[in-house]
Parts: sequence; C-alpha cells; structure tokens
Amino acid sequence: MKTTIPYFQQIVQEPDFLRMNFDTSYIDEHPQLLEYQETERGVDKLARLIAEINAFGKNPYA
Repeated sequence: MKTTIPYFQQIVQEPDFLRMNFDTSYIDEHPQLLEYQETERGVDKLARLIAEINAFGKNPYA
C-alpha cells in the first residue's frame, strides 16, 4: 500500500522545518522533498505474508 509517510518523514527531518523556518510557500521552496523513496516497512512485509498464508493455505516462500 502506497502512503505519503516517507514524504512527511522527509519534511520533519528537513533543516528549515527543524528550525521552524517555514510558511505557506514551504513546499514550493523545497521541491526536492517530492523526490522520496518508498521503503517497505517490516510490519507491511509481515502483513503481506500473513495475507498470503491465509489466501493460499501455506507459506508461498517456504
């Protein structure tokens, strides 16, 4: 499932944001924040595995 969580994680780690130096033009002034990599969290991998085991009746990776 795609989310915007990685995007918001980048925002809260960005130096201007940490210095509380932002206003309504923050996103326009920081377009690089839109270039983020989505990583699959461990909990998502586990949820997918459980769903596949439930759907197929066995671990498809075993």
